[in-house]
Amino acid sequence: MNASSPTPTTPSASTDQPSFDAKVLRKTVLDYIHPFDFYSLVNAILAAPAANAVVDAYSKAPIDKPTLMAVMQEMFGLQYEAVQTGAGVNARGGKPYYCSLNRRAEGFGYLPALTSLQGVLEEAAHALHLHPNE
Repeated sequence: MNASSPTPTTPSASTDQPSFDAKVLRKTVLDYIHPFDFYSLVNAILAAPAANAVVDAYSKAPIDKPTLMAVMQEMFGLQYEAVQTGAGVNARGGKPYYCSLNRRAEGFGYLPALTSLQGVLEEAAHALHLHPNE
């Protein structure tokens, strides 16, 4: 999974939840790869004939931050606040899409099974011990 996420600002005085820059939250699209898909990518490359190539890891579909935050709120009770902040330095250079369009891994036989949302939800449920059959 992609470890990049909006950097929380100081929690607001009226709440205990983290606050996020509303501009970053509104614009950002990221691609989170599930561990199973990463394992599949590595195996596909190892099984392919030797090559000197660069491949990007990617899920079946990226997700935008507002959708991810809304689903996490609905499914897990995530509480957050989007606030307007002043202009600052953006570590990503202001790119709204922080995911690769390079699909060279398909040439090695890699086809991701999960979308970013599916992977994040599965891992969050696991981390929160919400899998009753495990």
